[in-house]
Amino acid sequence: MPLGTRKMRTDLSFTLFLSDPGSYSGGELEIEHAGQSLKLKPAAGDLVLYPSTSLHRVNEVLSGTRLACVGWIESRVQRPDDRELLFDMANLKAALSKHYQAQSPEMLMAAKIFSNLARRFG
Repeated sequence: MPLGTRKMRTDLSFTLFLSDPGSYSGGELEIEHAGQSLKLKPAAGDLVLYPSTSLHRVNEVLSGTRLACVGWIESRVQRPDDRELLFDMANLKAALSKHYQAQSPEMLMAAKIFSNLARRFG
């Protein structure tokens, strides 16, 4: 994607939903990811972030008006597989936080691993 005199990588895509989902029919954001098709029609003000490499489309709006803001992000982490590791680690940390206190050895180790990976990849 052009950005002034240089090109920007488009590592991540986002869609910010501006219309109330009840104000239009159809118009779902459909994302193919990890062998699944996700149909999304979130509330106004919600943002969906997804890898730009994922196949995605907007289904036809059958009635009403669908307003959205779309854009792209160049990640500090260049490699998709490194971003996936960070994403998986963040999800693991979130899952662990339901079972362990913030200062537990398990949570401190998860935080340390995430921080070290982020430092290495970023």
